[in-house]
Amino acid sequence: MRRPHSSPLFARMSGYKSPKRILTVLAPLGLLAACATDGVYTGGDAGASHFTQIGRATVAAAPLSKTTVAEAIPGQSIEAVRHRVEAYLTQAGFEPASVAGAGLYVISGDRMASAKAGEPAKAEAACALRALERPEMYTTHVDVRLGPAQEAGVPMGIEVKVVELDANLLSGAFSKQTCQSRGVLEAALRRAAFGG
Repeated sequence: MRRPHSSPLFARMSGYKSPKRILTVLAPLGLLAACATDGVYTGGDAGASHFTQIGRATVAAAPLSKTTVAEAIPGQSIEAVRHRVEAYLTQAGFEPASVAGAGLYVISGDRMASAKAGEPAKAEAACALRALERPEMYTTHVDVRLGPAQEAGVPMGIEVKVVELDANLLSGAFSKQTCQSRGVLEAALRRAAFGG
C-alpha cells in the first residue's frame, strides 16, 4: 500500500512546506513591488505647493519671502492705476484677477515657469545654490493693493513671493526654497502704475 505523499506530485510540492523556502520565493516579489513605486512623481493639482512623491516624506513649505512696497500714486484714479497694473501683469506672463471691496482693490497674479524658461524669475529673485539640487520650476505670486484716492494720491502696496522647486540629483526628491526678491518686479509695477 502506497503512502499518500509518495506520488511525484506531492514529492515536488513538499519542498515548499519549509518557511525558509517560502520566504526565499516571496522576498524578491516584495522588493520588486517596493521598487515599482519608488521615485514615482505625483503632481497633485499641479501647483508648486503640491509636489510630492510616493514613499517619500512631504517637504514642509518654508515661509514665503515677502517684499512689500507701499506708496501713493499722485494724480491718478484708482481705476486708471488698476487697468495699468493688470495690463503690465498680463504682458509679463501673469494671469491677474481683481477683487474689489469697500473702495479697495486687490490685484493678484501667478506665474509658473520651468527652469529652462525661468529667466524672468531668475532676474527678479535671488535663490540660494544648493549642493546636489537642480532647479525645476519657479512660481511667482504678486499682490497689488490699491486703496481709495487720498490727497497724496492712490495708496498702493506691492507684495511679491517667489518660490523655486528643486530636484535632488541623487534621490529625485523635490523640495522648495524661498527666494529673495531683487525689487525688479516691484519697480516695474510702480512704473506701470504711474503710467510710465
